Amino acid sequence: MKYWMIVKSGIERKRIRTIMTVLSIAVAFTLFSLGRSVAVAFNSEIDYAGKDRLIVSSRLSFTDGLPLAHKNRIETLDGVKAVAYRQWFGGTYIERANFFPKWPIPPEYLDIYTELSLSESEISAFKNNIQRER
Repeated sequence: MKYWMIVKSGIERKRIRTIMTVLSIAVAFTLFSLGRSVAVAFNSEIDYAGKDRLIVSSRLSFTDGLPLAHKNRIETLDGVKAVAYRQWFGGTYIERANFFPKWPIPPEYLDIYTELSLSESEISAFKNNIQRER
């Protein structure tokens, strides 16, 4: 109990120092949490891809697509079994405040990502919908 009195008197003696110390610890935890979140976000695509897949993206931003000619060049490389693409673009629902990202994909994307849990009827409905849109 005698140590608590010493700690309490030290805290009360220099209030600015105590406040700055608490704030610096809070900022450190916040920065660590944000940094960890960014690392998880960057690595989630790698974890999702698996060891037998390679994901290629633009060096500028994940929202910038690669030219479709790159798809043909990648298909000609040795060891490549299949190639699919997806393109990010922003979408809105009814008004601009209802923003959500969209990732349209071609039908062959489902052949590569077999771990997506879709029934055969859902896959055929998706492919039929794609064919009607083209």
